[in-house]
Amino acid sequence: MQVDPLLSLLVGALGAALLGLLGAWIQSRREDQRWIREQRLIAYTDFLSATRGFSVDVDGADDLKMPGDIREHLSRINLLGPDAVAGAAGSAVMAMREMVRWEEVTGGRPDPVEGKRLVKALRDHSRATLDFEIHARKALGIRRPTRSALVADMLEAMDSTRR
Repeated sequence: MQVDPLLSLLVGALGAALLGLLGAWIQSRREDQRWIREQRLIAYTDFLSATRGFSVDVDGADDLKMPGDIREHLSRINLLGPDAVAGAAGSAVMAMREMVRWEEVTGGRPDPVEGKRLVKALRDHSRATLDFEIHARKALGIRRPTRSALVADMLEAMDSTRR
């Protein structure tokens, strides 16, 4: 049985075209994922930078207003996902608000009961920030450093700000 050369040429061209389209589709998906990862990295680092200098407008202990830049960063995180990172970011902001509220209530001179609440708020804030960083690292595909290394870095940073 003899194969028509024109038919082999057409089958070969069709195969090459299909493989070319498949390669272009795969490359497009990779580029999309790379872009999303870059945008997430920017959003997460901007959020962490903004929350490290977190302050609020206080017109009384119960009237705390979140600065607009943090709201903007939360919106970007919500848009870029994933939901676990967005939830951790929201929890971190709520913990920061509570910490700032207790700092304002105590005025720097807490009584023993207020002092315990302030310490709890500080601890909750540290834990929420650490959880955000862990979720963000997972979303970005960063496997290291481990949780214990993050805790050590956070404690080192806290110690350096006290000096």
